[in-house]
Amino acid sequence: AQSAERISDAHIVRTGAWAEVALTAHDCKTPIKGIPDLVDGDGWIYDLKTTEDATERTVLRTILQYGYHLQAAHYLNLVSHYVDGVKGFRLIFVEKQKPYAGAIYEISGDLLELGRKTVAGLYQTYDKCVAENNWPGLPAHVTKLDALPGAKKTAPDAGITF
Repeated sequence: AQSAERISDAHIVRTGAWAEVALTAHDCKTPIKGIPDLVDGDGWIYDLKTTEDATERTVLRTILQYGYHLQAAHYLNLVSHYVDGVKGFRLIFVEKQKPYAGAIYEISGDLLELGRKTVAGLYQTYDKCVAENNWPGLPAHVTKLDALPGAKKTAPDAGITF
């Protein structure tokens, strides 16, 4: 409850805010889409995440693991087609267990720049796939798997060593 009060005290929601509105823009040959959790009246984009641990170190690892810096770049680009003066992208992390601690983190600097460069490349790749009607993915053939070279593992339930 204290976390919710603290987040509320941060004055996230202001006049002119909108939540979960589907957006489409033509930033590349193919429309881009997204549904930001919240865009406040001051130009900040917010996304809510739940986590086991909302500390800075764990959140940074989570951002990189799940590509939230890519989400930030994509949403900043998308929302800028609708809102003049978009200020940035913030993640609200709330812990899943009592006392439900929470913190707000802003994706910025080098992390945001990495997201922007990666997303720009993804937009180009998508445009190329559409233009060529070629959608590379996983192999269509059967791939044989074996133990990694030099690795020795035991399957405990079967008593098998490979």
